[in-house]
Amino acid sequence: MKSFAKKLTKPISLEQWPAIECPICGEGTLAIGKPTDYIRPYYKSDLFYERDGDPESIEGTFSAPLVCNAGNCGCTTIATGDLRFREVLSYSHSDGPDYKEKYTVRRFHPAISVVEITGDVPTPVRDELARVGALVWSDAGAAVTALRASVEHLLDAQGIDREEQTSKGRPRFLSLNERILAFKSKKNPDVGGLLDAVRYVGNAGAHGDPTTAEDVLNVVDIVETALEKLYPPSKHASAAAYAEQIVKDRRRG
Repeated sequence: MKSFAKKLTKPISLEQWPAIECPICGEGTLAIGKPTDYIRPYYKSDLFYERDGDPESIEGTFSAPLVCNAGNCGCTTIATGDLRFREVLSYSHSDGPDYKEKYTVRRFHPAISVVEITGDVPTPVRDELARVGALVWSDAGAAVTALRASVEHLLDAQGIDREEQTSKGRPRFLSLNERILAFKSKKNPDVGGLLDAVRYVGNAGAHGDPTTAEDVLNVVDIVETALEKLYPPSKHASAAAYAEQIVKDRRRG
C-alpha cells in the first residue's frame, strides 16, 4: 500500500502529518500547511462546560486545502474530518497535563489512492481498487466490499466463469467461494488462499460487521501480494519506477 496510508488510520497531530501522493499528477506530494490557521476548524464545545473544562470533551471538524508541491501541478486536494483534543506526553514544567489537537481524516477530494499497483493489472480490477481510496476513510465497510469486488473482476480476467450450466440447461450463478475453489484447482492454490482471505473479510463488511480503516489496509496488503504474483512488474517497469522515485525524491529535497 502507499507508505502514508497507515499513518492516516489513527488521529494524528500536524507534526505527524505524512506527505501524501497527489491524486492529480501522481508526482508531487500533498503536505498540510502551517501555521495552524491553515486548518479551518469548527468546534462544538457544549460538553466542555458540562465536564468542567475538560479539553478532551471538545468535539470539532476540520477542512484543509492540500496543495501539490510539484511545480507543473499545484492542484489542491481538500481533506476533511474530525478534530479532537487529546492528552499528550509533555516535558514542560507546567503543573497540569498538556493537550494537542488531533486530526482524523474522513474524506479526500479528489480521492487519493492507497493501493500500490506495479504490474499490468486489468482495468476493472484497478477501477475497484481506486474506489478503496475514496471509501476507506469514510466507510470502511464499503471499502472492503470494493476489495471483494476487485477479486470478482480478477477471477474474470483469469478465465474463471461466473456461472455454470445445470443438468436442466439453465445457468446457475457461482458464489465467490465456488469461483475461488475453481481458481485454486485450475490456476494457483497459493494465490487462491489469499483471495479467500479477501472474500472472508469482504463478506464480514457486507454483513455490517465493524470494520476499521486499518482492517481495510490489511486486506489491501493481501490483494497487492496476490496481484504481484499474478501480474509481476517487468524489469523495464521496475527500472522506470526506480528512476521516477529518484526524480520525486530530488523534488522533495
